[in-house]
Amino acid sequence: MTCRSCDKPAVGKSAYCSTHRAEAREAWKAKISAESEARDARKAEHADLWARAVSAGIEAWHSAIPTPMLVGTAKGLFDDSFDESKPVYHVSEGVCGFASLVVRPANSSFAHWLKANVRTNKHYGGGLAVSSSSIVPEDIRSQSYERKVAAIRAVANVLREAGIKASCWDRLD
Repeated sequence: MTCRSCDKPAVGKSAYCSTHRAEAREAWKAKISAESEARDARKAEHADLWARAVSAGIEAWHSAIPTPMLVGTAKGLFDDSFDESKPVYHVSEGVCGFASLVVRPANSSFAHWLKANVRTNKHYGGGLAVSSSSIVPEDIRSQSYERKVAAIRAVANVLREAGIKASCWDRLD
């Protein structure tokens, strides 16, 4: 067998002579190195984007003002006034609920980065879900539905501005 680039005989199982095999190997190493650098740059961009999104989410969390509520025992099934003989509780954080960030498709570059760096789950409607507890620090977390939704929507807005398909999934508890 002869070399693909010249008339010299090919070396071993290679399709090239020893000179051209060395050149092909160096070109392959350069390609791998360039791909690795591009991958590292993309990961750094994802980390920066996520940091900006989380920062916006935490800011929205603090800015949200939940509607407080009173919780007590009703006098009857159709009478929504409180039974004065039972305690009535003031809940300053409002109603309880859940909120998650949904990133679609789950096989995108950003979704792969999220899987590797943030606690995620599969979303039942397709895509990748990130709970509000993965975004909001533990020391400021609460069960407030309104705060969670505000934080997740802020994160989703930052990601959408960067061209990532992100949305907020939420429900009351």
